[in-house]
Amino acid sequence: MAALKPGARLFQTVTELAHVADEKGSGESWETAEDEQEPVYSASGRAKALGVLTHQLLEKGWDWDEAQIERAALAWAPREGLDLQQALEAAQLASRALKHPLLQRARQSPTLFKELPLTQKQENGFFIKATMDLVFFEPEGWVIVDYKTDRDPQGQREAYGKQIELYARLLKDATGFSVKEAGLYFLRQDGPGAWTRLK
Repeated sequence: MAALKPGARLFQTVTELAHVADEKGSGESWETAEDEQEPVYSASGRAKALGVLTHQLLEKGWDWDEAQIERAALAWAPREGLDLQQALEAAQLASRALKHPLLQRARQSPTLFKELPLTQKQENGFFIKATMDLVFFEPEGWVIVDYKTDRDPQGQREAYGKQIELYARLLKDATGFSVKEAGLYFLRQDGPGAWTRLK
């Protein structure tokens, strides 16, 4: 990482450092509400908006039934520039994920965080900022789950690996406890193939 220069931006997100192109970039950004842009209606913009909505449902709808998740998706979709079909797709992805054995494991943990923000100052003066989708503690250490809505699970595998490594380092430094397991949960996949363990 380059040395800090006067007037330079003081932070970088994990997503930027790992060169990941997904919805997490906006979630880790420190822009103010006034700086936020209107929804982008390109194919890539809609894909990111769908990811944002699905993440919101997974964060807020942890104890909701499918009907409640669907109602929330329909209510929140317009602000992301998404239509009825896309809202229902996000609801389906979130509802299916919440039934997965991995997330059922998380429910058993006494220590669980959703959309956990962490910031760490580096020696060169920069701050690294991260937002972790799901983190829970088991007797052997932390488990980090990063949700992805990619249609191609292998498309950004190398960048995602770097992202997970940075998350694990930040979490261990912040808590003093090791990360026992970390990986990617591909929301468009079903069954055992949805969870890709990288650590």
